[in-house]
Formats: sequence, structure tokens, C-alpha cells
Amino acid sequence: MKTILVPTDFSKNADKALEAAKQIAGKSGAKLLLMYAYQPYIADYR
Repeated sequence: MKTILVPTDFSKNADKALEAAKQIAGKSGAKLLLMYAYQPYIADYR
């Protein structure tokens, strides 16, 4: 593995997943790539 993608929503479970990914990356020498996607609310004015 070269890169580990870690999606996050900043929840407690996401923090646990990040910790696991950090351990895997440390053992394998992979880079961590964090991703957070945000979809803004757009009101529907019809």
C-alpha cells in the first residue's frame, strides 16, 4: 500500500478509523490522505 484514504465526518467512530489507519500506515510506510466532503444545503425555491 502506498496511500490510505481516510474519509471523516469528525465523529468518534471516524476518529477510531483514523487511529486504525495511522497504525496500518506506520507499519506499512503508507501515506494518509484525509477526506471530508461537504454538501451545502440549497433551498428549492419553486
